Amino acid sequence: MLCDFISRWIKAQWRGKPYGKCNAMSWSRSPATSTPDGILGLRLGPSARTVVLNKWTHVRDLFDSREKGAIYADRPTNPIADYVLSNQDLHLAFAQYGPKWRKARKTVVEFLSGKHLEKILDVQNAESTQMIWELLQFCGSDKEAESKKYHTYVKRAFGAVILETVYGLRCKDSDDDSRVMRFFAIVDDFAGLLAPGATPPFDIFPWLRFVPDFLTPWKGWQKRANSVRKRQSMFYRELFFEAETMHKAGKLEESFVASLINDNMAAIRSGREKDLYTQLELDYICGFLLDAGADTTVMAFETFILAMATHPEIQKQAQEEVDAVFGSDRMPHAIDGRKSPFLKACFLETLRWRPPFPIAVPHANTVDDVYQGCSIPKGTTVISNIWAICQDTDEFDDPDSYQPSRYLADAFGIKTDGAAKEPSEKDPSYLDTPSVEADETRASGRRQTYAFGAGRRICAGSKMAENSMMMSMSKLLWSFNVLPGTDKKLDTDYGTAYKNALLTGPEPFPVKFVLRDEKKRDIITKEWEEANQSLSEFE
Repeated sequence: MLCDFISRWIKAQWRGKPYGKCNAMSWSRSPATSTPDGILGLRLGPSARTVVLNKWTHVRDLFDSREKGAIYADRPTNPIADYVLSNQDLHLAFAQYGPKWRKARKTVVEFLSGKHLEKILDVQNAESTQMIWELLQFCGSDKEAESKKYHTYVKRAFGAVILETVYGLRCKDSDDDSRVMRFFAIVDDFAGLLAPGATPPFDIFPWLRFVPDFLTPWKGWQKRANSVRKRQSMFYRELFFEAETMHKAGKLEESFVASLINDNMAAIRSGREKDLYTQLELDYICGFLLDAGADTTVMAFETFILAMATHPEIQKQAQEEVDAVFGSDRMPHAIDGRKSPFLKACFLETLRWRPPFPIAVPHANTVDDVYQGCSIPKGTTVISNIWAICQDTDEFDDPDSYQPSRYLADAFGIKTDGAAKEPSEKDPSYLDTPSVEADETRASGRRQTYAFGAGRRICAGSKMAENSMMMSMSKLLWSFNVLPGTDKKLDTDYGTAYKNALLTGPEPFPVKFVLRDEKKRDIITKEWEEANQSLSEFE
């Protein structure tokens, strides 16, 4: 119910209509109230309190600041996630803030940085090459059904990158029984359970736990949840077992699974039992990387495809830059945003224009707090409204239009006429150092993108995701002209063209990939053969 309210409220804002009665009363005594600065307070049920942050300054002050970052790093209890996972602390995205979460987070961050990122780049390069080769097989098709097959190839490519780097297991095929498609089927079903209105709102009305399933509007949810729980746990265990078997055979020493096994063995040898992961924790920390890393990049990349198909002049400008940087004799193999500023601008604009998470995974505060006169009791659900931040007319010119050039005029894409005022805090010590990276923030604490979240719960794999996106974007534009696959105008409206879910992307749409130059066909085929050989180490 809470997610349903927030989702409908955001879509009401999208259409320029108010949702709920907002007034100047204390939000804790009214179902829906707001402050002059746009903070929305909700009280649903006897104890469910929620605060929605609609400005980037709100996110900075509560999630990113050194003063308050730690107290807003918790997660609220998610009854459905807790049910499916048996314990929501198993999954890093839902886990409560504390020693257990910090230990797992540290493990993930160490793997997704430094030399590991360089190794992952090789896999991203090879898998994006295979995706382009797959798109080549039906490029130019006039059949609308055929023109939606790109969706399968995109899912396979981005899912394969995670499966190969985490588990060391090849994902060459995209049929329904393949590892990667089995994974996406489970993710889709889990996401369906978390979608607005799909399950009873236990967080608001706990007594619904005692109402028989068949008497509620959510009939069958428990059966679906049990199915997801069983399939998910079996899939995670199966993948880890396969990877562990390969590791014992002396293969794939650089996979995430291998590093976890080695760390566990080192802890045993040195008597550090507190540093050990249980088998269940090992299964789920790897599963978390799979969940977090695949679906979001798929959604973002498909939004980029939609943007290119509907903005030919922007596509042409991006292609000219790709051609100038990489030439015509080889596909792009390395990405540096400083050498490809317009492509980087397209990446940032894609995340701003249609963010994969229109509302971020909720935070919760661990102590009572007061912000801008609002009392925020301990345990309040605090949500950053990424959609509102990205569509803020005070910050962005014509925010609903796809304009990558805004990031060339200003590194943060905001208005350059002085209408968007910088906050007064200029001292970098204002920032919560563990949660803010200097290369993507201003001294004021503003982030270049909020698509990866904020604060201490910010996505640990944001750089990996950027590399995957930029690599695939450059190869796509080098190879093809992206055109609508129908005579009708493609729909880009958030309210009608995008899935109604917490993690959202465009519904499959008809699109053509037309080879820019016939000479590129042989180059793509040759480079795919090289990529196929490179990826054979995971077989």
